Amino acid sequence: MDTPDSPTAQEEPDQEEQVAESSVEEITEEADDTEEGTCTDVADEMPPTPEEVSELRQKASERDDYLSEFQRARADYQNLHRRTQRDRSTFRQQGIEDLCQEFFVALDQLDLAIQSAETSKEVDALAQGITMVRTTFQSAMQRFDIEPILTQDQQFDPNLHDAVSTVENPELPDLTILAEVRKGYKMGDKILRPSQVMVSKQPETEAAE
Repeated sequence: MDTPDSPTAQEEPDQEEQVAESSVEEITEEADDTEEGTCTDVADEMPPTPEEVSELRQKASERDDYLSEFQRARADYQNLHRRTQRDRSTFRQQGIEDLCQEFFVALDQLDLAIQSAETSKEVDALAQGITMVRTTFQSAMQRFDIEPILTQDQQFDPNLHDAVSTVENPELPDLTILAEVRKGYKMGDKILRPSQVMVSKQPETEAAE
């Protein structure tokens, strides 16, 4: 049996004291953590300061101002778009009406020419009346900036002309306009109808035997 002075008997109380001290430290640390967590939660749940409330209200007011400006800008754009569409439709309708008025005059002159030819049976009277109608049409087109596309002594241009046939001509370079089959017209830079033309081409050389 071990005596009280033996090493084993002395180590047992020391171990118990260490275990007790360790338990006390753990409990103390848990209590400190709990206290810190409670303080943090309380700090997080604290109401905002008057300065923070004022800043939030200012930002909300700025947000409302930006939203109002955006809504006004969008409404202005929509109104402008509708007004532009309406004006464009009005201008187009007005242009058609003006052009019709010019054509009505030409039709009146054509009717007079036909009546005159039926009454007098003279070819000259009919030719004169048709010439007057053609002149009236040309004047109307000029007022609308419509003009014929030039073809005489011109080189073929696919943007302006439509080649309907080719004729061999050794004296002219390829794609020289020889004759106009149907007149073309343009309005400013816009091609309304290309001119139909006959163009030249160089004869094909015979292959050497």
